[in-house]
Amino acid sequence: MPGKFEAAPDTCIQMMGIEVDIPILRQLLDAEKMVCPDLMRSLKTGSSAPFFTSGKMQVMQSVAVRQIFSYPFGGQAGCLFLQSKVLELISLQIHFLTRQEPPIQRTVLSADDEERIRYARELLKSRMIDAPNLIELSQLIGLSTSKLKKGFKIVFGKTAFACLHEDRMERACNLLAENRMNVSQVAWEVGYINVGHFSTAFRRHFGIRPKDFQLYST
Repeated sequence: MPGKFEAAPDTCIQMMGIEVDIPILRQLLDAEKMVCPDLMRSLKTGSSAPFFTSGKMQVMQSVAVRQIFSYPFGGQAGCLFLQSKVLELISLQIHFLTRQEPPIQRTVLSADDEERIRYARELLKSRMIDAPNLIELSQLIGLSTSKLKKGFKIVFGKTAFACLHEDRMERACNLLAENRMNVSQVAWEVGYINVGHFSTAFRRHFGIRPKDFQLYST
């Protein structure tokens, strides 16, 4: 069924909607019904129980949208391309809807320890170029190395290195989108000496080369 977007008259906002027949969407989501019960319930009951979710568009979704609007060709090839991109957007949205974040085990960490762990991640973000190792980081926040490692897994569900990598990729994404630096400068800005290693890491994380992402962002 058709839907609509509403925003205040003075609001500057960009949105994209994809209309999918409910039987098709039910088929696409059938395998995910155990981890996305609210959406499946809405599809079964119809408009009387609408399902709504909102959030910031993720990088891979943004790239797919830009590819849709920048594709210059029509005809059958263009139709197939658009269909593939729409399916890509649907699959990404299903992934983000069904992704479950690990719960914070507050019984394991005290409130003070959790605050120190979150501060440790902020320190890593602020020192991407010369990121401290685990021993240095534990000394900076006043926790043992073992508690630091355990704390990152509890609070963020991943290691300190994985958090640093994730934050580097997000920072690189933002810098590339601003288009004020080239790929090499962005790589150095987020702590990579070897530009080739940065390009490989970015492509593995986002599924697109940094140069191509910057091209689609302009």
